Amino acid sequence: MRIATWNVERPTGREPEQIEALHARMRAVNAEEEVDVWILTETHSCISPGNGFQCRATTPITGPERYAEGENRTTIWSRLPIRRSVPTHDPETAVCAEIECGGKSMLNEADRSTEQSPSVQWQLSQS
Repeated sequence: MRIATWNVERPTGREPEQIEALHARMRAVNAEEEVDVWILTETHSCISPGNGFQCRATTPITGPERYAEGENRTTIWSRLPIRRSVPTHDPETAVCAEIECGGKSMLNEADRSTEQSPSVQWQLSQS
């Protein structure tokens, strides 16, 4: 399983050239590395690695910080089947998905918190 992580640095979704450049970079990495799971932080709903991926994302941010519509802190994109979403300690900051992986499942939690450094955690379990 190949996992790629990327902080896309809060694109607004209103800049077509920027969005196309992000998509082109993701396509290039996908072509070269055959990525199975992308973990994006500081991202936007218009950013996607392409066809054949499904996603789970943090909920829209409701606090005093200013975020544009469509922005979210973390998204997990998977080419492999996502079995289920798993509740996290803070749905605005962390997202967790159980991903099927060759007869096993992988729990992948991606956390983009302002109080702590970004972390990506995973574990394998028997299905």
